[in-house]
Amino acid sequence: MFASLLIFMTSFFALIYSTEFFVKGIEGLRAKYGISLAVSGASIAAIGSSMPEFASSLFSVFEKHPKIGIATIVGSAIFNITIIVGVSVIIKKTKVSKEVVNRDGLFYLIAILLLSIFSIDGKITRYEMIIFVVAYIFYAFFLIKHKREKAKNIDLKKNLNFFIKSLLLRFFSANFLIKETVEITSMLGLSEAVFSLIVIAIGTSLPDLFTSIHAARLGYGDMAISNAIGSNTFDILIGIGLPYSLTKSVEVAGALNFSLLFLFISYIITFLILYFRQNMGKFEGMLFISIYAIFLIFILMG
Repeated sequence: MFASLLIFMTSFFALIYSTEFFVKGIEGLRAKYGISLAVSGASIAAIGSSMPEFASSLFSVFEKHPKIGIATIVGSAIFNITIIVGVSVIIKKTKVSKEVVNRDGLFYLIAILLLSIFSIDGKITRYEMIIFVVAYIFYAFFLIKHKREKAKNIDLKKNLNFFIKSLLLRFFSANFLIKETVEITSMLGLSEAVFSLIVIAIGTSLPDLFTSIHAARLGYGDMAISNAIGSNTFDILIGIGLPYSLTKSVEVAGALNFSLLFLFISYIITFLILYFRQNMGKFEGMLFISIYAIFLIFILMG
């Protein structure tokens, strides 16, 4: 138990340590190529911070426990859109542009609707997974076509070094964090889906949380919010779509069905707040966190 706790804490602090360099790397690359804060948050930062979820999904397919991967991604999506957004705006009052709400919110809604519609019959097929991947390609193309800012003379090699090293550190530390979380909490006796929805989902979402908090502290409010939304879009469309396209189909039932419903509800509530309350602070942050608390109560009560 002591060894597991030691590895857990080491991995936890490694994630925190890597976050500052990750954000610096993203900001350098963004400035070098004239990419806006909102776009870099929804693309570069989102993909990088989603690596633990993607790895979890991929490994769950290889280990023939596909429900773990899907539950992790759905649980992570709920965590991202409530806790990450909530904590970020509590730390520093944030102004969210309509651009983030309209652009990233629209594609995130498409991802949720595709996942929900394809899950109605209790399973998602390989062909439906391929549609997920194609949908994300359209999203990526939309981001690439986005209006650019004036590029700055930035040391590309230095910022690439920051980005790549922090990305690798986040990937491996998150993996160890998940493994030790499983080891430490196995005594709880939770079902595979419930355990993945809560424990592993939170574990894999920590990189997103640290990235958004650090970005919010630096005053990059749009980047913090778009990172959470963009990460969810990537997780659903690529994190589920790509690994599970290797299988014939995967079943979706039980706690996952309820979580998909809650995912949609959390989307509606969150984006109503984002749309009508662009300047968000502690009140909105506590409201987001309360939504996640309600989700946990329902899941744990069965």
